[in-house]
Amino acid sequence: MYQRANGTWCDTIPQGKGKPHKFFYGKTKSEVKKKISEWKEKQEKGKTIDEAVAEWEETHYKNVRESTVRTYHASVERILEAFKGVYVKDLQAAQIQAFWNQLAAQRFARTTISTTKVVLTMILNHQILSPDGTLKYNPVTATRIPSNAPKHIRELPDRNCIEIIKKSVGVEFGLFPFLLIYTGCRKNEALALTDNDFTKDSISISKSVYWHSDGKPEITVPKTSAASREVF
Repeated sequence: MYQRANGTWCDTIPQGKGKPHKFFYGKTKSEVKKKISEWKEKQEKGKTIDEAVAEWEETHYKNVRESTVRTYHASVERILEAFKGVYVKDLQAAQIQAFWNQLAAQRFARTTISTTKVVLTMILNHQILSPDGTLKYNPVTATRIPSNAPKHIRELPDRNCIEIIKKSVGVEFGLFPFLLIYTGCRKNEALALTDNDFTKDSISISKSVYWHSDGKPEITVPKTSAASREVF
């Protein structure tokens, strides 16, 4: 520790190979020592889930669509509510499994729990790869979605609904529900179709309409090749 020309005190701490020294300043030696002690304690504890989430969002959200961010939002809120203030390195697989069990008991759908699991996995993986991360393995990998988590099955319309759709083809926008029910297209896929996608025997599904938060539409391609298909 040394005293600077302006009368303040300074000390440095090495941060490891390839990292610059950490500088601490204070009006007195005791103030510098206190700051060093607090920093060391913080380094030992690592980040809380709250801090890990904020760090992951800042990095990850730059590379995904706005709709994906909206999809993740509810999962992030559930994670923060369940583990707020918990240090990442202290998070145990048993705690996470209890979280999934609780969501299942509250009748959250299996797909909802699965999405939350994916989000928490990404958050913790980000910490494993972080240069100053204290996490060595991801405890989510040891957990399982409870078998009693409800599965919401989308049922076909009943016969009366189908008959109404068939009889309404000639009315304004009546062809749209007819197209959806007989091709299995998603709404965004159907809205992106053009004359070039139709042949005598098939319909080519290779794009969809995506709406930005400002309401402006954009034609996008599927995230995976499996989403591109021919409907006969």
